[in-house]
Amino acid sequence: MNNLLKIAEWIEQNKPIIIQEWIEDANIIAIFKKKNISRNKFSTNFAIKILEYTIDVMRSKKEIGNCPVMNKFVEYMIHYKIKSQEIVQICTPLRSTVLINLLKSHPNFTVDIMSIKEILKIFDANLFGVLKNYDQIESKISSTGEQRNLTLKTYLNRL
Repeated sequence: MNNLLKIAEWIEQNKPIIIQEWIEDANIIAIFKKKNISRNKFSTNFAIKILEYTIDVMRSKKEIGNCPVMNKFVEYMIHYKIKSQEIVQICTPLRSTVLINLLKSHPNFTVDIMSIKEILKIFDANLFGVLKNYDQIESKISSTGEQRNLTLKTYLNRL
């Protein structure tokens, strides 16, 4: 895992490039445009912190699959009526961006299969955690909405 620490350091040093390439993904641009969300606001309020969380997971400083910042992002995006597949479309380009940049510039990364597997495991577990959180929030919202509808129907029937 020594290589994972070196990779975490490399990602730390290249955060601005990684974030810029991440938020320039065509799917992200389209989703944010459709939902009228600022990529600059996303970058400042979420992207940097999400990448820092990922680095901390690689350094074993944070628990894998439980990114508090991404959970806040999900709550923010639910306000914009985002769908789970759009969350995937926002999250997965970070993984691709990191891996592509590592393949291009990090020494010996192309032959370091164990580090590649570990990075993929981290990103996949984090995405799983985000989608789990999304489902829980959506379930609460649906339950609350159904309760309001039942209460309203009961009230209307009394009239």
